[in-house]
Amino acid sequence: MNSKYLELVVIILVMLASNCRMLAQKWVVDELEPMPQAISNNSVVGHKGYVYSFSGIDNTKIYSGISNAAFKYDISTDTWSALPDLPDDRTKIAAAASVVKDKIYIIGGYTVLASGNEISSAKTHVFNTLTDRYETDGLDIPIPIDDQVQAVYRDSLIYVVTGWSNSNNVTAVQVYDPAQNTWSVATPLPANTYRVFGASGTIVGDTLYYLGGAANGSFAAAPYLRKGYINPNDPMDISWEEEQSNDAIGYRAAASVWGDNPIWFGGSSVTYNFDGIAYNGSGGVEPNMQIINYDRQAGSLGEPIIVEDLTSMDLRGIAKIGPNEYLIAGGMTNNQTVTSRTLRVSYNETSSVTPLKENKHSIWPTVANQQLFVSAQPAARYRIIHSNGSLCLEGHCKGELEQLDVSQLSSGIYYVIIEQECHAFTKR
Repeated sequence: MNSKYLELVVIILVMLASNCRMLAQKWVVDELEPMPQAISNNSVVGHKGYVYSFSGIDNTKIYSGISNAAFKYDISTDTWSALPDLPDDRTKIAAAASVVKDKIYIIGGYTVLASGNEISSAKTHVFNTLTDRYETDGLDIPIPIDDQVQAVYRDSLIYVVTGWSNSNNVTAVQVYDPAQNTWSVATPLPANTYRVFGASGTIVGDTLYYLGGAANGSFAAAPYLRKGYINPNDPMDISWEEEQSNDAIGYRAAASVWGDNPIWFGGSSVTYNFDGIAYNGSGGVEPNMQIINYDRQAGSLGEPIIVEDLTSMDLRGIAKIGPNEYLIAGGMTNNQTVTSRTLRVSYNETSSVTPLKENKHSIWPTVANQQLFVSAQPAARYRIIHSNGSLCLEGHCKGELEQLDVSQLSSGIYYVIIEQECHAFTKR
């Protein structure tokens, strides 16, 4: 058999035992009051104790299931309420929402027609959080856009970066000034690899970070982290650079800020259409269950943190509701199921998890196509899980060398999980 189809890429993770709810990385997922309806590909943003959702697709996952429904979540009472629909004569998905000075700007998105054709939107909707009412639309975005990266700079400017425009990915960087109701053009993306749709990003300080997405032309998952250095004296002047890494793969994940660092939640490792079916013909796509953090001080991406309860993809935003707390509303879960779940993802600083010394266990090689060797001391349970969440192999290490046959596994990314009494160690 051709080794091309047998190659096994192994990411080694040692996580908590099943009787420990908290993972090694101390991230916890709790379910709150569900949304009034199941909805995915909806624009989500948080502001001053509330979380807002605009437009999206229901559990039919067909064009007629797309709506402009809008909702508001009260964090203090754990309740959802309906808002007036987004004021557009076309229903749409894949828009993005940003807050500037108590107003939410819902930009772009795309309409799916009965024929299957898709039309990118140029709309700039304005929602006033003080009155819970829409105001007159802002100026249309010059290049209609959907599945874009969208981020706010200094509570004043909204950057709309790359995305899909009717027939292709674009290199455009379009900047909206809500105070002046004007659009400007910033330094465009410099190379083909920067052009994506379904990527996500945020601004920290004077730097815009965006990760992943679907590549131009092939629609394959793009393994890049891009950084745009904004000139504070001229915000239209951006210096761009990118770094390639398999850890930077993420499609329709949700970006936010954790401390002084950008962070990404959920998404998938395979790109797909609005129905959750992969562009590459491999069938239904599953969530990647991961959190990715970029360490600005070290200048490097951390290894993906696997959080088994974080089965969320098809996200178009996340609400930061506290220093270490985030809220995901809707999206797709396992088996491409559109969900009404409201998830609170939080980092617990007081976890009693103790580190496991590296010399107590080993797993090799990290790229395998026939045999995988596992050794753990003391004895521990092991599992091999595909990146789509399915369990492939499991058993027990008795401390001595275990030789696992992985020749029957298809090529892809797998997670080797070692579970011991609330001890944890993470290694690539």
